[in-house]
Order: sequence, then C-alpha cells, then structure tokens
Amino acid sequence: VYKYQSEVNDVQGLPKHYDKRTWTHVVGVDFGFNDESAWTVLAAHPHEKQIYVLRAHKQARLLVDQTAAMTLDLCEEFQPMTVVGDPGGYGKSHVEEWNARYAGMRGKGDYTLPPMVGADKLKKRSHIELLNTELRQRRVLLCQTECAPLSTELTALPWYDESRKEEHPAYANHAADSMLYAFMNHYAYLNAKPDDQKRVIHAPDSEARIRQEEDSFLQAESASWWDR
Repeated sequence: VYKYQSEVNDVQGLPKHYDKRTWTHVVGVDFGFNDESAWTVLAAHPHEKQIYVLRAHKQARLLVDQTAAMTLDLCEEFQPMTVVGDPGGYGKSHVEEWNARYAGMRGKGDYTLPPMVGADKLKKRSHIELLNTELRQRRVLLCQTECAPLSTELTALPWYDESRKEEHPAYANHAADSMLYAFMNHYAYLNAKPDDQKRVIHAPDSEARIRQEEDSFLQAESASWWDR
C-alpha cells in the first residue's frame, strides 16, 4: 500500500537542526481496544517541506481515559499545533473525551492543548497516494528506532485485492493510519524559505519616496481598468 523504503525514508535519530520550540508538530491517533491504539508524531521545520516522523507507538486494550492520558503526554512533550483522530465508531468516545476534558486547557508553560479534529476517512485512498508521492520524493522521513512499529506496518501492508480500494484486513494498519491522519493535517508543502530581499522604505518627504509614488501613479493610470 505504502511506497516506503527503509533505505530511502529512514534516518537515524533526530535531524541535527531539530528544535522543538520552532518546528511545527502534529499528533495523529488511531483508536482501538482489542486492536491497538496508535500514535504518530510528525514535525517539520517552518522553512522546509520535509516531514520527519519523530515517534510511532501503539498499544492494545487501553480504556478511553488511558488513551487520553497517552495523548496528553505527547502533547506536553511536543506541543503540537494539531491533534487529529478517527471519530468514527469506537473513536467517537475518545474524541469527545479529549475535547471535553483537555481541549483549551493550559499545558506546560504558555501552551494551550488543542482540540482533537476528526480525520477525513472518505478520501483515504487519495490521501494514501499523496503520502506515497512524498515518500518517493524523500519528503517524509522516519526517525529510527523510534518509528520501528510504523516501519513494520508500512513494509508489510498489502491491498485487499487488485482494485486497490481497501487494505487487507489481516494486516495491521493502526500506526500507518495515525501517520496518514497527521500527514493530511500538517501542510508542510506550504512551507517556504523566507525572502532574503530587504525592502527599502524611504522617508515620506524624501525625493526617492516622491519618485516612487509618481511611478506607482503612472503605472496605475496606464493599466487597464480591470487591473486597477
């Protein structure tokens, strides 16, 4: 299902320029009970399009309050801008529990715990394709060994049949789903390097400012009416 390759997408440890205070983080959660609940933490430098998967964890047979406590621990550690989870079925009570008990509360320092937003599962197939594009381009990197449970799933998970509409139910996909939810809510593709050009601001009564305003006026006069 996923175009993950360890030799392409794995990195050892955190990147050297990682800074928890300035990077943007997203936590994705996939809920289960007999099946495992899974958490994945994604992060990106604000001027880079690469996403690093910092951690992946999964655990079975957790109650609603235990799952919320695990999410709280990750939020306190990484201070994500977004927490996203699957609100369907068993996950509905988990999302409601988080939003009623924790969303909007003050965490460590000045950090405010975010509400948990619902994952869009109706477009899951197209979201997988978007993630696969980023994996192929090496714009999604897994920090090892913290992401070992996720790597195992990404390597093994097959499609159910040749139509490639559903994943095979006999294989675990919980960590993979949590990564997909977080990936679709990170928006690292919008990141860009800052403009290095320095804008020169002339004094209001200077000759340079007067010429600048005259040029601007003349350009506006010569433009077509729909461009004004």
